[in-house]
Amino acid sequence: MLISVGTLSAQSKSNIRTELGVGIDAVYTGISSVSNSAVRLSPQLGYGAHFDFGIRFGNMLAVETEVAYQKGSLMASAVSATGDKLKQKVNYNTVDIPVFLSLRFLNRSIRVYGGPLFTVMSKTTIKNSDELFGPMLPTWNLAVGAALRFSIFNIEARYVYPLTHTINQFNGVEFDTKAYRLQLGVGVLF
Repeated sequence: MLISVGTLSAQSKSNIRTELGVGIDAVYTGISSVSNSAVRLSPQLGYGAHFDFGIRFGNMLAVETEVAYQKGSLMASAVSATGDKLKQKVNYNTVDIPVFLSLRFLNRSIRVYGGPLFTVMSKTTIKNSDELFGPMLPTWNLAVGAALRFSIFNIEARYVYPLTHTINQFNGVEFDTKAYRLQLGVGVLF
């Protein structure tokens, strides 16, 4: 009886594996709501890159995390109190750290995942201006996604939902924004 327990323990340890990967993404940060009708935000396509780390338990379950950098822009337009119209480009950079629970199917060829995504840095600048705009994404977000694996290559789609709004400012007008993110990426797994 003791020998079989030791054998099971050794088999369990051998089924735990680590995974590493890198990837690039096309990123669309959409605006689902703006609290002030004097401000209009028009998103543009951005890009990103990420380094992935995962711990796989058997063939179907894994816990994953990554460090992701995203860069994008949007066009902001507003009408001031004097009636002047202003339109400027707003650039943003974010660093995100998600923690995902991942399920794998068909010999790890299909992966679905979800979990919290923490935006640990969100810097936004208005082109040719010293005015601060505010963060694009809040600190707390939820993300879900799916991926297809072909040998060592990975094609992935992700949706990031904000759990709260951010407070922004443009042309002297303060407003609340709720922004979501869609990502489509390719990666290499080691």
